[in-house]
Amino acid sequence: RLGHVLRVDEERMVAVVEPLVTMERLVDKTLPRGLVPKVVPEFKHITVGGAVMGTALESTSHEFGLFLDACERVTVLLPDGRVEVCGPREGDAELFHSLSGSYGTLGMLLKVEVGLVRCSPFVKVCYSLYTDADKAIARMRELADSPSPPPFIEAIELPPKSRHQENETVVVIQGSY
Repeated sequence: RLGHVLRVDEERMVAVVEPLVTMERLVDKTLPRGLVPKVVPEFKHITVGGAVMGTALESTSHEFGLFLDACERVTVLLPDGRVEVCGPREGDAELFHSLSGSYGTLGMLLKVEVGLVRCSPFVKVCYSLYTDADKAIARMRELADSPSPPPFIEAIELPPKSRHQENETVVVIQGSY
């Protein structure tokens, strides 16, 4: 049913998984080894296939890009019945890069090699509030462009509390191990 973690390869720093593996299941298999996917969608029920075929952009994307950018290789069943193994530097690289945002229109994923990074079991999170979106964006750029950026950068825009309040509130979130 394409929902298995096939192996976690600590030497190559990849998890070989089927596309219906949820982020929760993937992290459950990698975290005890001190590893997590390079890009982890925040909702635990998002599947690896959904993150690859969608456009999963997450709090570590300033370093690793989209979820697909953090994958080493995929195996795809194409509409004509062929099975293609491809990655950013092997096989049909154009197909590989086209998968993100294709929502399954180019083929069906059979297997994905998800890139992993070392981690700690806890993350320290800092929140900064801004009433000026431009200043919040500038702060995020400053964090991402710093010589040692935090592993996690994210923001949430909150609507005005009332119709009389003009400015939104932007929360910039940074996390580190």
